[in-house]
Parts: sequence; C-alpha cells; structure tokens
Amino acid sequence: MHQWVWLAYVRAALIPLLFVELALLGVYMLSHEWSKTERIVAIQALASNELLRLVENHVDAIERQLDGVSQLTELLRQETQDALARPVEKDLELPNRYAMTKDGALYSRVNDGGAAVFFSGFVKINDSIKTKISQTSRLDATLRRIVDVNPLVVQAYFNSHDSLNRIWPYFDVLSQYPEKMDIPSYNFYYEADAEHNPDRKTLWIDAYLDPAGQGWMVSSISPVYKGDFLEGVVGLDITLDAIVKQVLALRLPWQGFAVLISKDGMLLALPERAEKLFNLHELTSHHYDQAIRQETFKPDAFNIHRRPDMRQLSEALTRDQQNNTTLVYFNEPYLLASKTLPSTGWRLAIFAPENEIFKPAKVLAARLTRIGWYILGGLFIFYLLFFGFLYQRAKRLSRDISDPLQGIQNMAIQIGDGNFQPDAPVFKVKEFKSTVNQMLLTADKLQYAEHQLIGAKEQAEQANYAKGAFLANMSHEIRTPLNAITGLAELAKNDNLDNTQKRYLNQIQQSSHSLLAIINDILDLSKIESGKVKLENTRFVIEEMLQGLADHFIRMIEHKRLQLFIHIHKTVPDVVWGDEQRIRQILINLIGNAVKFTEHGEIHVIVDAVKHRSRYGVRFLVRDTGIGISTESIEHLFQVFTQADVSISRKFGGTGLGLAICQQLVNLMGGAINVSSRLGEGSAFEFTVELPGEFTADSSTVKLQSGLRVIVVDGSRASCEVLQYYLQEWHCHVCLAYSVNQAIDIIKQDSTPFDLMLLDAELLQEDFGGRTDLHAIPNIILLTDSYYRKPLQLPMDLNANTTVLLNKPVLRTSLLHAIRSSFQACSEQKTIVGTDDQVTSNKLSQDYIQFFRDLDALLLENAYIDSELLNKIDCLAGDGNESRQYKALLDCLMAYDYPKARDMLSDIINSLPGDTA
Repeated sequence: MHQWVWLAYVRAALIPLLFVELALLGVYMLSHEWSKTERIVAIQALASNELLRLVENHVDAIERQLDGVSQLTELLRQETQDALARPVEKDLELPNRYAMTKDGALYSRVNDGGAAVFFSGFVKINDSIKTKISQTSRLDATLRRIVDVNPLVVQAYFNSHDSLNRIWPYFDVLSQYPEKMDIPSYNFYYEADAEHNPDRKTLWIDAYLDPAGQGWMVSSISPVYKGDFLEGVVGLDITLDAIVKQVLALRLPWQGFAVLISKDGMLLALPERAEKLFNLHELTSHHYDQAIRQETFKPDAFNIHRRPDMRQLSEALTRDQQNNTTLVYFNEPYLLASKTLPSTGWRLAIFAPENEIFKPAKVLAARLTRIGWYILGGLFIFYLLFFGFLYQRAKRLSRDISDPLQGIQNMAIQIGDGNFQPDAPVFKVKEFKSTVNQMLLTADKLQYAEHQLIGAKEQAEQANYAKGAFLANMSHEIRTPLNAITGLAELAKNDNLDNTQKRYLNQIQQSSHSLLAIINDILDLSKIESGKVKLENTRFVIEEMLQGLADHFIRMIEHKRLQLFIHIHKTVPDVVWGDEQRIRQILINLIGNAVKFTEHGEIHVIVDAVKHRSRYGVRFLVRDTGIGISTESIEHLFQVFTQADVSISRKFGGTGLGLAICQQLVNLMGGAINVSSRLGEGSAFEFTVELPGEFTADSSTVKLQSGLRVIVVDGSRASCEVLQYYLQEWHCHVCLAYSVNQAIDIIKQDSTPFDLMLLDAELLQEDFGGRTDLHAIPNIILLTDSYYRKPLQLPMDLNANTTVLLNKPVLRTSLLHAIRSSFQACSEQKTIVGTDDQVTSNKLSQDYIQFFRDLDALLLENAYIDSELLNKIDCLAGDGNESRQYKALLDCLMAYDYPKARDMLSDIINSLPGDTA
C-alpha cells in the first residue's frame, strides 16, 4: 500500500520534470557513445591490418627457418643413400665399440666421438646388419655438422627398416631405449613410408615424445629408398622448447603473443602467456623414469578441436582466415590473425588482447563519461531531497491503509497453518469489518471439511488393510485345496486307469493349474496396486534367461508345431543388473500369448540395445504370426480384465490380467511397453527397460578361425538370417541355401571348399542325388526342432568327419559350443556329437533300436509299462508311416494287449535303419 501511494506521487509530480532533464542528459551520452564507437572501429581496422602484416612477415621468417631444416634433412638423406650404396672396407669390430645384451640388442658402449648406435633385439642380428652398421658409420661427420650448423636442430638420426638407429649427439642408448624396440612402429618412421608419403618427399611430423630422451619435439623426416624398397628414414629433431624460445620469440605490439598449431589442431608450441590463457603447461621436457616403448603424442588437452572451451577458436581457424581477422573470447576478448606455413601445414596464430588495442580510445571515453556522471550526480542530489519530502507524506497515508490489510493477511496465514480460530483485529472501517467476519465463517467450514477428510482417510486405510488380509487368507485357503487336487490327480494317474479316466484326470490338472495362474495374477495385481512390489537388483545373463524361457515353452511349441527364434544383438551386454524374476514374468506372459494365439508360423524374440530417455536400455521384442489385434482393441488392451474380443476368452481362455500386469511391472522399472498389430497378420509386443550391464572378458575374446567358410542350409529364411548374423559377428564367410539342391549348386559354383555346414534335419528327407560335391565338407551341424522325432541317419553323400546335433532355437553360446565341438572332435569314423543334453552315438538310430529292444524285454516279462515310457513313445510319433505305427503301438500298450504290441515292436525294429539284429 505504501508503495502504491508513493508511485501515485511519482507519476503525478516527478515523472514529467525528470523526463525532460534525463532527455537532455541522454542526448549528451548518446553523442559521446557514437563518437567512441567510431574511434574503436577505426582503431580495430588499423589493428587488424597490422596483425595481418605481422603474421605474414613472421610466417615467412619461420618458413625460412623450417625450410633450412628441410634442406639439411634432404642433404642427410642423400648422404645416407650414398653411404648405403658403397661397400664397406672392413668388418664391424664388435668387441671394441659395441656390445650386445642377453636379448640380442646391439649398442654402442663407449663415446669415442662418433654417433650413438642401437640395434633392437626385435630382429636377430646377422652379417647384413653388421655391414649396414659399418656403412652408416660414414654419416657420423654429417650428423655432427648438421646439429652444429643449425641452432634449431637438437639431434640428427637414421632409422632402418630392421630397427637400426644411428643418432647424434651421443648418449647411453641402452639406458634410454627398450631392448625390444620396434622402430618402424613409431610415427617418425611410418609417416615417411609409401602409404603415408607416396611422393617420397621431406615432410614434418607433429609433436611427439622422443624415445631418445630429448623430451617433446617435432621432426623433419625423409625416406631413404633402395630402388622401390624403403631402407630407412633420416630425420632432424627440433624440441618444442627450441621452437618456443627461437621461433615464437616474437616482439608483438599490444602485449600480443604467437602460437604454433598443427594441421590437426594440436598446439605444437606455446609461449608462457598462451599457457595461462589455455590453462596448459607446455611439454618442453619429460622425466624418463622408464623407456618409451611405444609412440606417445601430446594429450587431447592440447588439441583445440577436442576441447569444448576452445570451440570458438577451432571454428575460427577452420574457416579461411588468411586475409582476415576475427574476435575470439577467453577470459577476455582477443583479436586473432593466422596464416598457414606452406611446407608443414602448420598455422601461426597471433593473439592480441582487445583491451590493449582499444586502450587509448577507452581512456578518452572514460573521461567524457565521468563528466556525464557528474551532471547526473547533481540531479540525483536535488531529486533525493525532493523525494524525501514526498516520501514522508506518502508514508503517513499508506500506513492508514496498510495496517488493516496486514491484520487480514495475518488471519489468512493462521488459517493456512491449521488455526481455524485466528486472532480477529478490530477496525473502524465497515468494509474491513465485513471482510474479517467472512474469513471467520470460511475458517469454520474448512475445519469441518478437514474432520471429514481425516475420517475418510482412516476408512480407506482400514478397507485397504482388510483387502490385503482377505487376499492373503483367500490365497492360502484356495492354494491349499488346489495343491491337494493337483497332487492327488498326479498320484491317481499312476494307477491302472483306462483312457477316459486318464483324460478326466488331465482335465482336472489343467483346470487346477489355470485356476492357480488366475489367483497368482490377481495377487500380483493387488501387490502392484498397493505399492508392495519391491524390485530386486541382481546380476544375471540375458541369454541364460532366454534359454530357460525356451525350455519352458518347448512343450507348447512342440504341440502346435510352431517355430521359435531368439535373436540377441551383439550390442546387448553379456551381464546386466536388474530384476530378473520380473523381466522373466513379463516375457512369460508375452511369449505365452504369442504361442496361445498362433496356430501356425513363427514366434520371434529379439533383444537389442536402444537409447531410452537419454540413456541406453535393453529392448525386448516378441513378434508372432498369430491372429492379430484390431486397431480398436489395441486402445483397451492393457486395461484390467480386458481382452481384444469376447470370443477370445471363450476360444483361448484367459482373464485379461496378464498384459495389465506386464504394463505395470514395466512402468515400475521405469520403462515403456508398446504393441503393434494387424488383424490376421500377427502382433508385436516390445518393452524397454534400463539395465546397466557390461561385456565380459570371455565374450570379447571369443574368436573362431579367421575366415571360416560356412554354408547354412535351412528351409526357414528367418532361421538362416539369425544364424548368418551370429556367424558374421565372428567374421565367418557365410552362404545361405534354402534347399539341398540350392546348396549343391552353391558348392559346385564356389571353387573354395567350405569348412562347415549347418543343415536343417528336416532336409535329410530330400534327395541328395549321390552328389560327391558334398564330400569336401568335413564338419556338419544338424539343426533339429524340439519335436523332431524321426530316426536321424546321414546320407552317404555327406562324408563328414564330425556331425553335431544342435536344437532350435539357436542362441549365440550354444552355436559357438557346437562349432567348437565340431572342430575339436577327432575320430576315424563318422562321429555324431550331441549338444543340448543329446547323447553321443556312432549311429543316429541306434538309441531307438535299443529302446524298443528294452521295451520288448519288458513285454516278454509281462512287466508294468509306466507313464514315462508311454510319453516317450508318444513323443516319437511324427508324420508319415512311423507316426501310424507308433500310435498303434501306444494304443495296444494302453489297452494292455502285450502280444499284439510285441508283434508291432518286431516290425518297427526291423524297419529302423542300422538294425543288425
């Protein structure tokens, strides 16, 4: 209120007068600012031209210095070629000047005025090496003169392709070099080879740490060829300290400084002022605690292209700045001019502080600004006294209005804090009295509403507790009789029952399991809604979890003759941390629905790594070729007790709880679940959750024989694609065929033999045509579906040394173990190696023959045939004549007609291949 009254005085009396006086002062300040801007523009133009002139002159001077070093490098190259071309006059005298280490490294042990010599133990010394050491001894005088004549050069050297190093000035090479030093692996050698320097010219390399102990330096190098063979590389080294002291020791105006930058953005040489500006310390020296065993370059902190704080400088130098200047900002603005050195590609950049350039103009502007401030100060003192007088008048008036409002505000604060009987002030003004009374009535209503809410909350908590207790009791009361029903039904099946009674018991068990699943879903839903579900964070392997799920659904898939494919991308970590039980529960619901609603076709489970909410997560995708879902039904799919269609519940069963539970579990893990589907074409459910993980050392080191040639023969295109993905991940050469004839054509057209064949067992029934083209394949992996029950016998065309059985769906680890087993097995005969709990045998059908013979012995003794044997016979029933024989045998056994069963057994055993009885 006080402020409002005060502003009313200001608007009415002060603003008009103040506006006129400030307008006059503004004209003065604007004219002053305009003149200052014009002066600064003129000074900036002069400074830009001067910096461009300076950088031009200094680039020419540095270019001449570097060109002198390049000419000396070329001279050394020519001298080296001449020395290597002339024969030696005497053999190398090893005992006098040279010695050898236990590892075979040769080194100069005394300083007799010549260059230091080191021959690495990386290559075994021979007469040719000794001759080369004698030949290069002619270079000692040249190396010494080059170092003496040019103050920039700190050392000159020759490096050969077989790791011989001759270098001046002399130093103790054995204490500096590693004995197994591979010289061609360092940049001062390979930068001059044919790949990096096809023109065979003298060139400069960027800063690196010298293995010879001189610290950080740059080098001018040139290749030495004998014909087209690179015999070695000569080089002259310049330390960064020498560049800073001799090349960058420039006298620049405005306290400016120069920096030398490589063509890759590496800061090659920095004066002291640049070190402070870039927060770096120039690497002019190095403490050699141990030998430099590999090439070492400047760290990324010296690369302007890799430092976020130097992005503006990087962009300015990336653009063409040859005839222009630009302004860059660090702790203060700097005017930048730069030019590239033609011989090296390096760039000389000159920085001048803008404050120093504009200092004269700013001094004059400061004086004029002070005059303006004096004028403004006088006006301020006048209006300060005038405002004081008006302030006292406004204060008295505002107090008369604000005190009643402050009292009402205090009442509102007390009510907000829960005091519904606030202190009510007494006012003389009628309107204020009415406001206070209305606030007291409102406080009474709020107090009543609060009591109502507290009671409702207590009732809700009691109801929630009662609900939890009821579900817990009902779970116990229902599970106990259900477990008893299931167990007694299982025991009853072991008695002598006819087929009808067994069918009734199976229906009792199935109904009990269905009811138990519904109860579990309801309990899970209740726990989720009440917030009692706690997520675990355990370490688990996704591939092992998916293998367990495949085993869990194998019977259902076997019964419906479906195909299950599991594809884990290589981007998925081997080990992750998360709630394995909940993820397994989600996948059981999704895969179970896919199996339930798919009558024929395929089910794909795909796992890959994706970006999820700015972080990386694991995505699980379950896709089927089932009945599909309409667009209208997808909107309500994740609601509790809701299914896509009422008829689905009647035909396929279910309560509509599974997907609702899946969505809530995914939400609890911070993920998202989505569905896409078309009616009659199938559905795809996917969910993504954040699962921190890591790639284990075992998985990263798993390697097969490089370039392994594999042919995959499978009638399923999806199966071929999954196998091809895994094999190509291991760098195998893969060919795909969808039939035996196509495979034979590929093998015939390809002149290089294959090392391995992955063959679908279903294709064994095809005619191989007596082709000898297949004899060249030494190893075969047979891919069998879980429901494949036909006797397996390789055709004579497949003359494999080793045959491995591998069950579908194929995962990365099981495929890798199968391939390894195939190549590790060694036998003179055909050997069948089983994987995935299959049995090793010399003939695929021999197990079946032995099984039927054991069964015949039991029937002869009139022994009891238990349910396990009956189930095994039932599993053997496939398609064709065998199916009818096995089913007829099963009917006789269940009817206890053992004589007839023995006759049928005799026919079956005689029809099996490989029977010698």
